[in-house]
Amino acid sequence: MENNISVLVVDDEKNFRSLLDDALSPEGYLVDTAEDGEAGLSKVKDKYYHLAIVDVMMPKKDGLAFLSEALIHQPDLVVIMMSAVNDVERIIDATKKGAFHFLIKPIDLDVLYNLLNQIVEKIKLNEENIKLKEKLSFYESFPSIIGNSPPLMKVIQQAIQIAKTEAFCLILGESGTGKELICDLIHKKSPRVKGPLLKINCAAIPSNLLESELFGHEKGSFTGAYQTKKGLFELADGGTLFLDEIGDLEMALQSKLLRAIELGEFSRVGGQKVIKTNIRVISATHHDLHKKIKNNSFREDLYYRLNVVSVRLPPLRERVEDIPLLANHFIKELSIKNQKEEKPLSQEALSYLMTYPFEGNIRELKNLMERAVVFSTDDTLYLDDMFMDDTFQQEKHYLQIPITASLVDIEKLVINKVLEFNKGDKKKTADMLGVSLRKIFYKIKGEKGSETKDHLDA
Repeated sequence: MENNISVLVVDDEKNFRSLLDDALSPEGYLVDTAEDGEAGLSKVKDKYYHLAIVDVMMPKKDGLAFLSEALIHQPDLVVIMMSAVNDVERIIDATKKGAFHFLIKPIDLDVLYNLLNQIVEKIKLNEENIKLKEKLSFYESFPSIIGNSPPLMKVIQQAIQIAKTEAFCLILGESGTGKELICDLIHKKSPRVKGPLLKINCAAIPSNLLESELFGHEKGSFTGAYQTKKGLFELADGGTLFLDEIGDLEMALQSKLLRAIELGEFSRVGGQKVIKTNIRVISATHHDLHKKIKNNSFREDLYYRLNVVSVRLPPLRERVEDIPLLANHFIKELSIKNQKEEKPLSQEALSYLMTYPFEGNIRELKNLMERAVVFSTDDTLYLDDMFMDDTFQQEKHYLQIPITASLVDIEKLVINKVLEFNKGDKKKTADMLGVSLRKIFYKIKGEKGSETKDHLDA
């Protein structure tokens, strides 16, 4: 079974190289071989290896010379030296040069396997430490990005990879998922980090004013244009321009935006002079742009120019593991802002939040936490502090169960309430309850059998 540990065997004896390859490959090691120190060093320069098993006596470049030079190129390379001669001075010399261990030929495979198991544990521990340090470093640099759930980690990795390029990026996701934070991450990790990062919400500004904001205007070009003004395309030269809610841009302005992006040039409103610009455009939307293209409300050519690469932010309901971290972060932040004592969430409130649909995502969670902080009169934050007079919310998400109800009746009530919440969507209902879709169909049809005996344990 593959363990992703790459091994380079360097030995001038072909039969011995084949022996080790045959012994290690079935154990999951990714084995490469080289016939001498020179060939081995060439491989080390071209490819990363976790481990090298190297003979001392070889033509062209011996094992000790390989050891010294290989560690220059890959300082964390673990090297096991081998020799048919039990030479104490040579063993000491190899150890001083950085060898992890020294084996005497002929090699006892059981001894080698045990040694490799130790090394693999060491390598994995080291890699985990590196990842932990990188994660801590990341969160120190981007304290506004809260969470460590797999969906969020995937987005962060994609964003960092995108940042290294010049490709235009489209950030997709529901309202309140933190699309602007991902834009900040991409810019700060990009070669353009020393340039400006300018942002505009295309849905917040009327179209006639938005054109001026993007491209600027000349003095006297329209009523109220008392002086020449530079637009964001001009001011962001050498940096990044973030176009939030790009899906709300009107068609007339889409054409001018497309031309500016394709040619890297534009003219101010009321001007004739062509102005060159060098910017990276990152855009974001909560809309389904494919539907807007079909409805002729978004240009397909502009879509492909903006969407060279894309990243999709998961809604909060797909990263529920992050809810406690986010809630505590907001409680701390909002307690300071509102000059209130920082208080813990009740277990009931936290459990409720973990199943709450959060249609407004992180923005809605922050809103609930601020309500709780502001209205709390106890030493703990409770559900009533969050919802107060929003009885419609409580009726929508609470379920009243008679004390005399049987487990079977409770199960039916829960399924029907969640089905009602999800507007009859059985797949969403199954996902929310953590059961199979087949179980939901069984319960709705009222069929009996083994499937109905285990209730919601599946």
